[in-house]
Amino acid sequence: MPRIADLRRFPLKGAASIAERQLSVNTVVGVADDRRFALRHRPGDLTRRAENYNKFDYVVCANTSAMARERARFVGDGADYRLEPAYVTDLKSRLQSFSDMQLQDSHGAYHLGDTGGPQVSFLNLATLRALEEFAGTEINPDRFRMNVGIEDLPAFAEYNWVDGFPGTREILVGKVRMRVDDACERCKAPHANPATGEYDMNMLALLMEFMARRDYRSPHRGVTSVMGVFGVVLNDGVINIGDEITLL
Repeated sequence: MPRIADLRRFPLKGAASIAERQLSVNTVVGVADDRRFALRHRPGDLTRRAENYNKFDYVVCANTSAMARERARFVGDGADYRLEPAYVTDLKSRLQSFSDMQLQDSHGAYHLGDTGGPQVSFLNLATLRALEEFAGTEINPDRFRMNVGIEDLPAFAEYNWVDGFPGTREILVGKVRMRVDDACERCKAPHANPATGEYDMNMLALLMEFMARRDYRSPHRGVTSVMGVFGVVLNDGVINIGDEITLL
């Protein structure tokens, strides 16, 4: 039976994750406080996601490799949860090309992820190991910036959960039902090394060759550069390390 081996939350879009033992999930944003904050370098309405959402409105790994190793600092909790002001000032001084950037806080009303909807991202660790064998090198799973790491599932089996876009198949994660919506189509972000903050691997090219050999394409755009799947939260709840995942 597949189960949760790792849980991650990314409060600041583009920055490194926070490892958790459990995550609160809901039908509004998916993972609570995940991608709640973002640094925006194009002026716009800070009360909602960018119009016709474009990740390049924001400072992220796909345009700023150094973000991959940023470990944001936070203060407060609940309604008072926020980025530490001194950290924001320091980050702006270090990212001088984005010195005029704005801090956006969704306050939990929406999320600032790349795709809309209350999604949770899943990485099958067996598929990652197969990719490592294909590439002939170790690959840090943090490159893929996923919420849930799965163990005890055969490599590539997660793609059998995706029957179209939007998908219709459901999984039960602990006591939370989710609809498997799509395979995760990747951008340049996984090129960035989480340890060094440098682009040191052409992950898009690697994934294209890796998945093409299995003759797999994402249901949404028909691309081979995929790693992982998205689940859309259907009921509020909590997921924990060790929870079993059942295909319904």
